[in-house]
Amino acid sequence: MSEIALQERLHQRGHPVDLVSTWLSQGKLRCFEWHSLRWLPMFQLSADGASLRQDVLDVAEELSGAMDDLEILAWFACPNGALGDQTPIASLRHGIRPVVEAARLDHFLASA
Repeated sequence: MSEIALQERLHQRGHPVDLVSTWLSQGKLRCFEWHSLRWLPMFQLSADGASLRQDVLDVAEELSGAMDDLEILAWFACPNGALGDQTPIASLRHGIRPVVEAARLDHFLASA
């Protein structure tokens, strides 16, 4: 979803207009730029689309410092050998611990 669309969605639900900007500046929400717009993968948000997923925040924190935002977003979406070739985002349905362990391993490998 584009940053503008998410801002509109959140504002319609009674959130402050600058909430997306706040999340971005605090490193709680990650984005990438494409065609002069900022895009925010929705897997970072809860099912209601109006709050951040704590499990994604916790795992992304494990990758911070070794990867930039685009690499972290791609990490969640690509099959991971440490997770039986499942994507990290899909693996979170089965619990956070194996995904955190995979993130720690990949952080180590990216930092080496």
